[in-house]
Amino acid sequence: MKKQKLAVLISLSSALLLTACGGSSSSSDSTNAGDNKVVRGSIDGFGSVIVNGVRYETDQATISVNDTEGTQADLSVGQIVTLYANSNGNRNVADNIIYDLDLKGPAANIDATANTFTVLGQTVSVSNLTSYKGVTWPLTNGQSVEVSGYVKGNELIASFVELNDVNDTEVELRGVVANLNEAAQTFEIGSQQISYLSTTELDLDGQVFADGLQVEVEGNLESGVFTATEIEADDENLPDGVEIELAGALYDFDGAAKTFTVNGTQVTWNSQTEFDDGISAENLDNDVTVEVEGTINANGVLVAEDIEIESDANISLEAQITNITAVSDQFTGTITVLGLAINVDMSTRMSDDDDNLNFNPMFNFSDLAISDKVELEITGDATNGYRAVSLERDLDQEKINIVELEVLGAAVINNNGEYSVLGVSLVTTNDGVDLNILSSVTDTEEVSLQGTFANNILNVTELELDEQD
Repeated sequence: MKKQKLAVLISLSSALLLTACGGSSSSSDSTNAGDNKVVRGSIDGFGSVIVNGVRYETDQATISVNDTEGTQADLSVGQIVTLYANSNGNRNVADNIIYDLDLKGPAANIDATANTFTVLGQTVSVSNLTSYKGVTWPLTNGQSVEVSGYVKGNELIASFVELNDVNDTEVELRGVVANLNEAAQTFEIGSQQISYLSTTELDLDGQVFADGLQVEVEGNLESGVFTATEIEADDENLPDGVEIELAGALYDFDGAAKTFTVNGTQVTWNSQTEFDDGISAENLDNDVTVEVEGTINANGVLVAEDIEIESDANISLEAQITNITAVSDQFTGTITVLGLAINVDMSTRMSDDDDNLNFNPMFNFSDLAISDKVELEITGDATNGYRAVSLERDLDQEKINIVELEVLGAAVINNNGEYSVLGVSLVTTNDGVDLNILSSVTDTEEVSLQGTFANNILNVTELELDEQD
């Protein structure tokens, strides 16, 4: 399974190096070395496939899903993929797309307050951008799930969580070998002990099985004991000169050394690095989510040519669309929700309601209609405009007229006891709701509102304050 990945990568890298060194090609329109790259990031939408905000055609792509040949229909929004692509003019074409889960097994230690859980002893964190399939947050202890996400030190930030079939008892784990005991034939990844007494496949790709080796392990879990059946080296170091684009939360930040790590790849920047949207190196720090483009050097470090910081969502909104303005493509445009004009672009994670029989797995902007209810995570403000970080269509008609809104207290305007949020006036006809508690709200408190909306007025039926860390 890893051999397939490495073979694809080595083939691509060889082609890149051959072209860069002046190698010939029988095709007159072959792309230049700079036109090929490796992309690692989340699937944000389909048509063909959108990764890290860029659309890639998939008509001729080879797709691998958990080590098995697949199709685009086997992929889901939120999954972290590795994509080998080339560009030709305005076209971005995917040659290979590889999805491989990070964790598979029973969920435990569910913490709905901290938004964390564990699988096989590995800590997983979720956020308002995590995509779910067949399950909702919070999970239930014992539910077997598949998790795909970004590595951040000893933590996995979940981008995608899917409920496994009840008859699927296989577990899977990726990580670094520790406390190897050759006599007992055991080792650990994180806090999970693993026995390899019954391993039938040990594929280390020429490397020595020892502490510090990055591996992928498959097997079974019985009474808390992980019995490995397959162990494979999980080292995918890219060769010198390969162009790569990746995304994730940075960690191990060292401003003096000008280095940080994203999803296991060390990154460095220099005076030639461009920072997008008016940011600079001073904006970098641990836990900041970034997109990085650059080239791998001889030491296996990504030398950043371009760094972009992803904006965190500061508004959560569930309401109906009242207007749609599409652009020339079928993937982007502007929607009006709660009176706000919200931009939907290629970076918006688009998904449909998978709990509904009319669920469309290839859902994109062109499928939206006025009166559709959508769940939005939004970044921005009235001055700079609003952009949807994520959008999910809600096909449930039962509460279609109910608006749910979450903002920080800083968004609440108090005009002599008359309150508004995002330009929407707040009133209530519910004796159990006291809007005056908003008079003392702090900027960092989370304000949760529920009600009905008409004529730019939100009639609040539920109000809750929650101090954020």
